[in-house]
Amino acid sequence: MMKSITYNEGEGGELELEDVEVGKNQSVNMKASRAKNIKSYILGIALVLAIVFIIVLGVYLIHDSGNESDAAPGHRRMNTSPLPLAPARKQHSYMSSPTDPIPTSLRLIDDPLVIRGYPSGEEGCQALTDDIYNASAILANEIIKSNVEQGGDDGAYPKGTGRSYSYSSHEKIKVVSESSYETNNQEAGVDEADIMKSDGKHVFTAYGDMLVVWDVNSGKQVSLTKMPKRSVLSWPDGGYCDHERMASISGLLLDTASKRLVVIASGYESEYRDSYDGPKPVLGGKGDTRVFLYDVSSLPEDGSELTLLATLKMDGVYKSARMIDGVAHVVRTSTINQHEHISSRLSRSRAEYKSDTKEIYIAHAKSNAEQWLLPGFAKQLTEELRDSNGSGDCSAVTRLALYVSGDGLGDDYPSSVISNGNIIQSYIQVSSFAISTPKNRGGDVTMNPSLSSSLFPSTNLELYSSKDVLVVSGSGYHHYASRRRSTFSSSTYFLSFRLHDDASAPTGLAIGRAPGHLLNQFAMDEYQGYFRVATTEQPEWGCIKSRSNSQCQWEMVAESKSRLSVFKFPEKDSTSGEMELVKVLDNLGVREEIKSVRFFDSKSFLVTFRLSDPLYTIDFSNPEDPEITNELNISGYSSYLHPVSPDRLLAIGKEANETTGEVSGFQITLFDVSNLQDTRVLQRHTIDEKWASSSAESDHLAFRYLNQSQLLIIPISIEYDFFGAERDKIEPFDGFQVFSVTDDNIEPRFNISMTTPSEMRSGCWYGAYLPARSMVIEGNVTVAKGHAYASYDLNTEQMRWRHNLDLNLRGEQCLSYW
Repeated sequence: MMKSITYNEGEGGELELEDVEVGKNQSVNMKASRAKNIKSYILGIALVLAIVFIIVLGVYLIHDSGNESDAAPGHRRMNTSPLPLAPARKQHSYMSSPTDPIPTSLRLIDDPLVIRGYPSGEEGCQALTDDIYNASAILANEIIKSNVEQGGDDGAYPKGTGRSYSYSSHEKIKVVSESSYETNNQEAGVDEADIMKSDGKHVFTAYGDMLVVWDVNSGKQVSLTKMPKRSVLSWPDGGYCDHERMASISGLLLDTASKRLVVIASGYESEYRDSYDGPKPVLGGKGDTRVFLYDVSSLPEDGSELTLLATLKMDGVYKSARMIDGVAHVVRTSTINQHEHISSRLSRSRAEYKSDTKEIYIAHAKSNAEQWLLPGFAKQLTEELRDSNGSGDCSAVTRLALYVSGDGLGDDYPSSVISNGNIIQSYIQVSSFAISTPKNRGGDVTMNPSLSSSLFPSTNLELYSSKDVLVVSGSGYHHYASRRRSTFSSSTYFLSFRLHDDASAPTGLAIGRAPGHLLNQFAMDEYQGYFRVATTEQPEWGCIKSRSNSQCQWEMVAESKSRLSVFKFPEKDSTSGEMELVKVLDNLGVREEIKSVRFFDSKSFLVTFRLSDPLYTIDFSNPEDPEITNELNISGYSSYLHPVSPDRLLAIGKEANETTGEVSGFQITLFDVSNLQDTRVLQRHTIDEKWASSSAESDHLAFRYLNQSQLLIIPISIEYDFFGAERDKIEPFDGFQVFSVTDDNIEPRFNISMTTPSEMRSGCWYGAYLPARSMVIEGNVTVAKGHAYASYDLNTEQMRWRHNLDLNLRGEQCLSYW
């Protein structure tokens, strides 16, 4: 027999379920008197409050001796120590409402213990299992309540709160014999993985499942290495095209000191999926990433493969990678299949629930969730995490938390705040290893990567790295409370890890929070122990209580705006686990959103846009007290900012109508930033085609500027206006443009076309496509895009050579150009 539970049905009053037996003969004994219902409800609440008070008092007394917890306080705790009480000014844990079917609790993200990770051994893994149970119980409560409220068939996606977020001739300039082939990295000394790398003599390029190496002088292909194909056992022979079995090279890291190349390939999950006969995995991306280490000290000349030194199989889908002083840090994410393992199994459309009344469904779903669904999910996910970690230990995982924080938190969390969006959506892993690991006696290399990991609230994340600190950002909510207003505002939370020169696992450093959301990795920066971040806050909705009605209504309470927050990292010996907020520059670009941002040591620049482009200049001479020194308004907006000298800033982006904000073309702008109090536009060049764009606007690795030659090389695409009146007048273009950018002028030099309109419309192509990249070696530019690579002399502007990567591959596959 099930114990009594209470569920608030809303206008229908309180329903009390007594002695409900879940089985073939389901029955509900309702109280005869509403007054007795209310009395029982009040007595039940009083009893719960008394029990909670006793528990909290006991926790305090136990932890007065200084013991540290491994799990959040709550109903699901097995063999773990209690959590120490937080200071009165903060609430560090979520506790379910008395009306929730399943009692549960979970620490909040601002708990300093989160970043420290779980203890080693079985104790830590048990604490992780308990936390997963509590997190999944929060989700199950929302699903059950949503199914009752909607009377729906699925309930996997609970209702939200209604939040809405909403060429002329030119005089040729002599080009010096300059080389610029390094990756356009955000931070000096932190090499970002890319699909194209060079040592100045050869170019290494990822083309689908192939690693192509060519000589920079002749363009001759000296080596071609194919990645192993995926084994797709469940697909019948001939049922799918061969390209669907291809793996894909996602990133390259070249260590010129050890003369080794790291190749990161993705798409191998199907091998595990087809050979696995156990329960359906909770973690996605099992075995999806492989890392290949090649010796490039001596390259072949006959087109044969490179010498393979080592192979690593890694779980998770590749996200990004960095190399710092010969140490590689590879970041992957794995989705967590909550829908299959929890949401769908609580759906009222399932046969076992179809004949249930609302109250019977609540008791039935609660029983199933508590007795087998949630314990099974928690145990299976823990085992998969242990297996993914390799060591079978859980100490590499940061402690699970609800990405919610704030003061005055009660138990009335809107569904959008505590449902799918900010509990556990993915699992992040950061593997670190030394690229120069010595060979063993057999001539191979045995790599033993170290690992740090975290259960994350979303599948979308941004990654920033300096030479000392790695920061991962995730979305959540922060609560603001007053007498008349209760608001959950979208926030970005930052998990920071300290990096080590010896390739040991990154260690948890601190957690920080900033209102709003990030644009990209350039919105984050570490400088002299300070963490600087720019965010945009979307229109804010809140629960407003009127004087005549104690019930609140959800209304827009604030317009969108942007801010710049400055945090201070803890000292190396500190155990605080929190970033200290030292300064906020607020109300930037009200009713606008950030389009680009760039930090440069003692100064930074930020662009917001709605109808026009304010360029904000911020003086960081004093890191703890930055100052906005100038605001320059121009039409359009800048998507990417790049320093061309200490006094000049180059921007690319969109031109737009100043009245309507409608995009009208592509623009390049040169700014004079020598005087931070008087930033000025020196020159602007526009391509007045609505469909003109550059992939460098959103992919900084496609941007190339030559400091000595003062040349800008960027990819340009002009597409058909398929539905516009000007369609027949637009000549499509896909290639690169070279511009001369002097101290006060922007002048187009010449175009490099990588294909023809007829090729884009038709043709037979291999199942790969090169993102736009350029390199300059001794005054010659090498460009790659689509299915070809070519070299041009920057002085004569003449083509030196051109090669089609598909020349000998078209017989293998026949796909469209894109």
